[in-house]
Amino acid sequence: MEEWQIVMVGFVIYLVVVFVYQTFIKDSDRTTQPQSSMRVDALNVPPNHIMLSLWEFYAKYGKYPHCVPKYLLQTITKAARNGEQCIVISNSDIEVIERNINNYNAAQYHLQVCCARNNNGIACEKGGDIDGAIRNYEENIEDNTTTLHPYERLMILYRRRKDYDNELRIIDCSIELFEQLAGYELYIDKWKARREKTIILKSKSTLNNK
Repeated sequence: MEEWQIVMVGFVIYLVVVFVYQTFIKDSDRTTQPQSSMRVDALNVPPNHIMLSLWEFYAKYGKYPHCVPKYLLQTITKAARNGEQCIVISNSDIEVIERNINNYNAAQYHLQVCCARNNNGIACEKGGDIDGAIRNYEENIEDNTTTLHPYERLMILYRRRKDYDNELRIIDCSIELFEQLAGYELYIDKWKARREKTIILKSKSTLNNK
């Protein structure tokens, strides 16, 4: 289990305990306190900040702990350990969290679309519809997907068709994109070697057609 997962599990447990305590144990105390500590503390909230209860924070962002900056998770954990019920958080931190969530959701949607196209491409290949497979894979490449499948399949399909220009296009596109990412060095070396072979095949094909 990763560190942020451990933090969030502990955070959830703490919130459940606080909720039970506040709901079933402190009912009598509430009737004797006309103002909550949250309302009193709210007077000291600095500009461009807001006050959130820990429970409210978790309800809004608990599903996206990976979108919350690490330093903020540490602040929340410290507050929970100290028995605090609320945190003061800057508007800029809220903006960062919500932007991260929007980016995460967009990436998840993009991944789902890419996976659907890859599955359609595989089904087309199995059914002998190579044009359909190429169309699905090309759509993924237009979206700059970082899944390897459409790039590698297009290289193979274009090679089988002796469409060396398109094969070279896909190879160059793959190298340009994945060189910006870590962990793809072996693939890039393989594609560069393939590129050299494709150029030779294209040259031979041109000579044979003269």
